[in-house]
Amino acid sequence: MATMQIRIYPDGKVQGDIDGIKGKRCTDYIGIIEELTEGRTWQSNFTEEFYETESVQLRQEQRDYEEEELREGQHHGW
Repeated sequence: MATMQIRIYPDGKVQGDIDGIKGKRCTDYIGIIEELTEGRTWQSNFTEEFYETESVQLRQEQRDYEEEELREGQHHGW
C-alpha cells in the first residue's frame, strides 16, 4: 500500500514523503505534492525503494482462451 505524507514547517518549508512505491514511479507523485501545496520541488532524496524494481504480475489470457475453446470443441490449431 502506498502512502503519502506531507509536512509543512513553520518557516513554510514543505516535505513530502512517498512510501510503498518501488522504482521511479514514485516521482510521479512529486507533481501532486507541488499542486497540493502550491510549491515547487527544491530537493529530492530517494529511499531504497526508488532503486528497487517493481514486480509486475501478468495473467495468461491466451491460455485461458485456448482452454475455453478446447472445452467447447472449437480448437483452431494455433
